[in-house]
Amino acid sequence: MRARAATLEEALGRRVGWEEAAEALAAGFAGELGLILEQGELTPEELTLARRLEIEKYATEEWTARV
Repeated sequence: MRARAATLEEALGRRVGWEEAAEALAAGFAGELGLILEQGELTPEELTLARRLEIEKYATEEWTARV
């Protein structure tokens, strides 16, 4: 996997903190999708869906080894 992946630090030549990375991701999604993002709490339905996706998809060996 390392042959096809890089860290932000490697790509930018400097360390990137969580806040900077989160802000860049939010700005990118907002810009590309034409959205205005608002910070808030997840609804119970969103929490349930996230947990289901974690268990059924992202926690599987198939997902982890897909690269």
